[in-house]
Amino acid sequence: MSNGKNQDGSTSAAEERHASPSMTTTDQETPEVKKPEPSQADRPAARPVQDSPLPHIPIPVARPLSQSPGTQPPSKSGPRKVSVNRVANRRKIAAFKPIGVRRRLQEEAEQGNFRLWLRDQIRETPAFLASLLFHVLILILLAFLALNEFRKEKPFELSVRISDKQAEEELDQDQELLEEVDFEEFEEFEVEVLSPDPEQFVEDNPFNEPPANAQMEMLELQPIEVQPAASKLSVGAVGMFDGRGEASRGKLVQAFGGTTASESAVAKGLRWLAKVQWNDGRWRLEQFGGSRSDTAGTALGVLPFLGAGQTHKSGKYQETVGNALYWLRRAQLRDGDWRGKGVGNMYAHAQATLAMCEAYALTRDPELREPAQKGIDYIINAQHSGGGWRYSPGQRGDTSVLGWQLMALQSARTASLQVPEETLEKATNFLNQVQTDQIGSRYGYQPNMGPRQSMTAEAILCRQYTGWKREEPGMEKAVEWLLSAHPPQPREPNMYYWYYATQAMHHFGGTPWEQWNSRMREMLVASQVPNGENEGSWNPVGGHSNVGGRVYMTSLAILTLEVYYRHLPIYDNVVLE
Repeated sequence: MSNGKNQDGSTSAAEERHASPSMTTTDQETPEVKKPEPSQADRPAARPVQDSPLPHIPIPVARPLSQSPGTQPPSKSGPRKVSVNRVANRRKIAAFKPIGVRRRLQEEAEQGNFRLWLRDQIRETPAFLASLLFHVLILILLAFLALNEFRKEKPFELSVRISDKQAEEELDQDQELLEEVDFEEFEEFEVEVLSPDPEQFVEDNPFNEPPANAQMEMLELQPIEVQPAASKLSVGAVGMFDGRGEASRGKLVQAFGGTTASESAVAKGLRWLAKVQWNDGRWRLEQFGGSRSDTAGTALGVLPFLGAGQTHKSGKYQETVGNALYWLRRAQLRDGDWRGKGVGNMYAHAQATLAMCEAYALTRDPELREPAQKGIDYIINAQHSGGGWRYSPGQRGDTSVLGWQLMALQSARTASLQVPEETLEKATNFLNQVQTDQIGSRYGYQPNMGPRQSMTAEAILCRQYTGWKREEPGMEKAVEWLLSAHPPQPREPNMYYWYYATQAMHHFGGTPWEQWNSRMREMLVASQVPNGENEGSWNPVGGHSNVGGRVYMTSLAILTLEVYYRHLPIYDNVVLE
């Protein structure tokens, strides 16, 4: 065994290094220095990781880089002295560096790579770009909120085109036989009842005056003299509304076939309409099962009051009528448009114009003249070149919409408003296009369509107002066909048809009117709701009732029962004492 010395007795280099670790070396020989292990006190304490999802990883002690273990590069000044304490300090500093790596691994495990990437992107984004993105997001949010409010206040209106065949199928309800119906056993529609908002009450309505003590329920029926007319009355005949006065109404009821029961039904219907009117003056169709159109609802709501001679200046319902007229004035646009929102179209515009023209004709209130004339001007400008009207201005016409426009024009002529003769001539030309025979005894919805009883009744009434004599072959044949083939009966409820046919029959007069009136009058009186919350109204049944609801049905029923005095007959001279 070796005793640590060479054969010549000298000490080995290893032993010399072990014995004197701080010894110097020459350029020819670089001794290997054995670095002492640091003591427990010199080692850095491991930093605890709290709530880390990663297992504890021993942290290796980093070694400072050198050219080779135990060697140092030569220096210009000679051999370099290596301090053991300096090496230990370097190891302490290097030992702390892996802690950042472990912290990064911990964050990636907790937050995920995407969140870390997003955080880095945000940190690296320039300040001006971050500000720009922030303000863009704010503007998008405000635009979304504004659009949402706009949709609430002004819903989108969809305009669709339908073919003639589709329109014919929709209007074919007039020819379909319905099941046997007992009006007294109708079940009322279950709809949500909207309560009027007291805050919408109009306090500064200029049309309201102290109500008079007029009574609608009891009418004194007196005889009236009816004489054949020497010639037909022209469109806009003066005195068309003269029968609505309190003194003459009872006489006309008795002279033309009304009864105390029919007038009582009118009075009950007006009470119901007044009860459900909103405090701001409008009626809402959707409140009782119809579609949304406050313009049409308000016009249909106030027309029965005007038909009974009730205005904002006289009668029992002055406040009711005054609030309705005030609401209509505010709802009209600057160009005279009264179509309104919801399902509002030229139907609604004509009905509102008709109500305003009648109110002006009855009272001659100068506050009503301008809105009435503007409504008439809008109708004139909306007429199609072919002479008709439809849902929107300028559309090719149909008989149904045309009837409402002509009635408004007729009321305007009575009120001495300006209506060009050309407008009426063009309307007559359209009626020639929709008649289905040579003499004009039957009419369709649009040109080249088959005859409908509702369209025939409406067209015949228009013919009466635009100049046809009672002796016209087409007039006589039309009255005969309506009375024989389509008399009023419960199994075919169609209030729209009844409304127009009753007026046409009333103007025609004679035996056909007596036969029609006796059936129509008794059927409407019997079908009125006798009691309950909707006492005095009529249940919505038949064509168009799903659009107009209870307000529409009640309005047309009352107007039909007011036929005896609402319009004086065209072909007879009535002498009122």
